[in-house]
Amino acid sequence: MNRTDRLEQYKQRSDSMKSELFQELSRRYPPLLNQKQYCELTGKADSTAEQDRLYGRGAPFIRMGRSIRYRLDDVTAWLESLPRYNSTTEADNGHGGKHQCERF
Repeated sequence: MNRTDRLEQYKQRSDSMKSELFQELSRRYPPLLNQKQYCELTGKADSTAEQDRLYGRGAPFIRMGRSIRYRLDDVTAWLESLPRYNSTTEADNGHGGKHQCERF
């Protein structure tokens, strides 16, 4: 086996090990969403997501350096925890008659 063949074989083994490691990490840790993905999933505007973080509303998030990330499991749990209403009147009564923007 010549040097080129050995290098190619080493590269294939290395790529395989990286793939296995990535698969293991993917099983252990839920996917992370960036703000754009979070906003697409929730239908929120970027500015609303930023205000939610500032005032402690919205889904839990993590900070990685300067980056904000959302765990998919946390976003799903937060969405599931939101109350469900059959009408806007029912929703208004659930908030004491105040709209969300009037609470601050």
